[in-house]
Amino acid sequence: DRGEANGGNESCVFAVGTGEKKVRLYDTRANKRATMEVEYGEAPVNSVAFSSVDEHRMFAADSRGKCCAIDLRTSKACGAIRGNSGSVREIEAHPTLDLVATVGLDRYVRVYNGSSRKCLGAAYAKQNLTCVAWDAFQDRDGNRKKKKGK
Repeated sequence: DRGEANGGNESCVFAVGTGEKKVRLYDTRANKRATMEVEYGEAPVNSVAFSSVDEHRMFAADSRGKCCAIDLRTSKACGAIRGNSGSVREIEAHPTLDLVATVGLDRYVRVYNGSSRKCLGAAYAKQNLTCVAWDAFQDRDGNRKKKKGK
């Protein structure tokens, strides 16, 4: 499973963005070299995120505002996420829905459809933004779900 260290013979796959304009994918079962390397953009890659609804897709963002979806089967960019201006500080996929959020130095939080990559909404924040997170304990009506066991 991606993002989880399950121990034993299970694999842990993770991705890193480099200052050399590359996205590298690693598998803990393999040797210490990257199992996949994608040349991306013209600037250092600031943030990467795996899609939670499509196991063959991930997202990457660089310091010039360029964001895209990457197909893990072909190791190529499969579509741009447009609308960001300035450096994108973080890109984050929703844990259960096909949504992606970005924040950057332009002080906007933008939410995109992960498949079509169309902007669904944007909100201006007065502060400089460095990261974004989804609330996985909230239902579609905006009510907080109770954690299991409580």
